[in-house]
Amino acid sequence: MNNEGDLTASGTPRAPGVAPLAACSADPAQAGSAARIRLLHVITTLDPGGAENHLLSLITAADRTRFDISVIYLKGRGGLAPELERLGVPVQCVDVGRRYTPAGLLRLLMAIRQLRPDIVHTHLFRADLYGGIAARLAGVPAVVSTRHNDEDFLRHPLWRLLHRLISSCEDRIIAISDHVGRYTIEIGVDNPGKVQRIYYGLDPERFTHPQRPGMPGMDVGRALRAEFGVGPEHYLLGVVARLVPQKGHRYLLEALALAVPEEPSLRLLIAGQGPLREHLEAQARRLGLDRHVVFAGWRSDVANIMAALDLLVLPSLWEGFGLVLLEAMALQKPIVATRVSAIPEVVEDGVTGLLVPPADSAALAAAILRLARDRELGREMGRRGRLRLEERFTLDRMVRQTEQVYLSLVSAGQQPASRKPFPSP
Repeated sequence: MNNEGDLTASGTPRAPGVAPLAACSADPAQAGSAARIRLLHVITTLDPGGAENHLLSLITAADRTRFDISVIYLKGRGGLAPELERLGVPVQCVDVGRRYTPAGLLRLLMAIRQLRPDIVHTHLFRADLYGGIAARLAGVPAVVSTRHNDEDFLRHPLWRLLHRLISSCEDRIIAISDHVGRYTIEIGVDNPGKVQRIYYGLDPERFTHPQRPGMPGMDVGRALRAEFGVGPEHYLLGVVARLVPQKGHRYLLEALALAVPEEPSLRLLIAGQGPLREHLEAQARRLGLDRHVVFAGWRSDVANIMAALDLLVLPSLWEGFGLVLLEAMALQKPIVATRVSAIPEVVEDGVTGLLVPPADSAALAAAILRLARDRELGREMGRRGRLRLEERFTLDRMVRQTEQVYLSLVSAGQQPASRKPFPSP
């Protein structure tokens, strides 16, 4: 039972470890030393995805004694908004429209002026563009942006020009990997020294003992396998990703068709939703994989999905980071992924998983078969993956490094420091 101290101002339960919300003073000076830094996150959408889940994690673990946090998103259904509101974080949608227009910028500018943040932190390109410019016009003291991906469209001269304009509005640019940091500088920033790499992070304990609500103590992995008709005799592969061309599902289905004749126990669970669903289902039927593939749709219980798998496969054609890789590592699952973008920074080839060239179905099939036939190798890779997560990719490390960026900007109006170039891959 909750007592009054365990509720937010709106009457919803507060997440464990989250400090009570204090009233936001209109003038921080009036609040003295107790004043918290007003932090506004502006993100393109709150529909579930890698950047959106990253923001949810960042806010969930934030030091709420120091930061008074609010969120604005610019389009979409706001799928993660209820979870943020349960944390006591105000969320609003400022619809800027489908086209880039001054009217959309004006709407966001008015919303930012009303909130009067000390820091605006933007995520994803549309939010970077609108949020960065609006924050400067509103007189926000500090603007931070996180670059979550290596978007190919930014190579076009017009978008490169806009990217450089955006960067001139930003005091710090956080890159989620060395690869994204190098790409950001290549596309163009007004001062490369303001780009700082902070890896995505995950709380490993959150994924240690996944359980289904109302089913305490049940082996959730075994229960989920049974739900999808997968028995203990099957070797279950899984891909957890949006059904879009970037994620390379078509090559995984081709690889499975090559591998099944040699290893009939293989089964594939595809978790995710997107515009390619019907096309991929048709491809699976055409390849004769109906009995070997399950399309699970969008799932909120990623930890449960991971618990059910024997192997995670991520056949992406490019990837800013791949948060799902950390989720697999947390549950000691071996990984087969493509050697693209930031993935080699996360998955150590031959140690925590196997990396293959992108769009190479034969190489993908060979890697899958190797781990399906050598289960002990897979278990050892999974154990090493968990250790690598605990050493390099924890949520606490990500949050504290990000908060240090905020504090350095607020405390002394610090100018971007000169930084060494990002290491070559």
